[in-house]
Amino acid sequence: MVWRTSSNESHGLNVDWSRGIVEPPKGLLVYDVAFVTTRQNPGTYVVRYAVDPSTNHGYVYIPGKNDPGYRDNVFLIYRGIEGHWFHAWSQWEKLANPMMVRARARN
Repeated sequence: MVWRTSSNESHGLNVDWSRGIVEPPKGLLVYDVAFVTTRQNPGTYVVRYAVDPSTNHGYVYIPGKNDPGYRDNVFLIYRGIEGHWFHAWSQWEKLANPMMVRARARN
């Protein structure tokens, strides 16, 4: 399956495409987030997610060619923008940020 982000899409599941590529966040804890499906083999799509605790704003990294997870990711979804950080979509932040707080509390 080949899927590219079209210019008229403002957001995806976790990325706010309308804001474009951003500089990598500095000094933030980065989590690996896996989306698992049973429909394909491989069935896991991985992104990295970082949250700035001072603003509660998140950032999503879509692995590039030299990153773990790239081959499996592009097998499932190819966007043509792999290897960059993006602003997280606000609806994703509402879901993911509380999970990250709980994960930090366990450590």
